[in-house]
Amino acid sequence: MKNETLFKIERTFAVGNMGVVLGRQMGPGDLRFGPGLRLGGIAVSPWLRQPTMLTAEPTEHVIAFVLRDIADRRRFRSGDLVELSAKGVR
Repeated sequence: MKNETLFKIERTFAVGNMGVVLGRQMGPGDLRFGPGLRLGGIAVSPWLRQPTMLTAEPTEHVIAFVLRDIADRRRFRSGDLVELSAKGVR
């Protein structure tokens, strides 16, 4: 990924033993995913999902990020602006 992309955190939740963060893309960016992917400096799995329905608004720019460590959910709050990047340190 050559550019960082800004996301606004919509919400976090758990699915079984996985922590999930929903983020809305706030501008243009390169969304190619690969190893070392981080959201706000926190490691996320390369497995991502685009929800088909979250609200009445179109969801084409909302992505569900699966955290590598479920405990990292507490580091995100609704409304936070964070960068998605392929670099960074936790």
